[in-house]
Amino acid sequence: MNGFGGVERLRQLTHLAFHRARRPLSRADWALLADLPELWSLPASSPDPVFDVSFPPLPGIRRLQVSARDDDAQFAPLPELFPGLTHLTVTAPFGSAPPFVDLSPLAALPELTRVVVQDPPPGLTLLNADALAADVEIRPRPRA
Repeated sequence: MNGFGGVERLRQLTHLAFHRARRPLSRADWALLADLPELWSLPASSPDPVFDVSFPPLPGIRRLQVSARDDDAQFAPLPELFPGLTHLTVTAPFGSAPPFVDLSPLAALPELTRVVVQDPPPGLTLLNADALAADVEIRPRPRA
């Protein structure tokens, strides 16, 4: 486990942050998260992929934070795993961020209202922002 042991006793927990995961979340870790009825915010700033698409969805998660990776499919599992997502924050650490972030998989999130890329490095391009609903706020605004 990534240190989630005992978290199941915190039934009122609404926000859980974990950083620098040494490995992807295990099925047991995921089950502990899924069993927290009030959990709605999950900042997961790790440079490694931590979400396994074979795990059951966490529909209660409304806010998610992930680190940008050089991976075309980085956001592909998010609609299936977090169908109620409203806010996505992408950290893009200088020197380790990819040259682009493809937003098109996020179009499958019907409740999404905001996408924020924190501290984008110079030259970072947000691709396919037009695939998102017109009312989704994107920061920084994609270059035309």
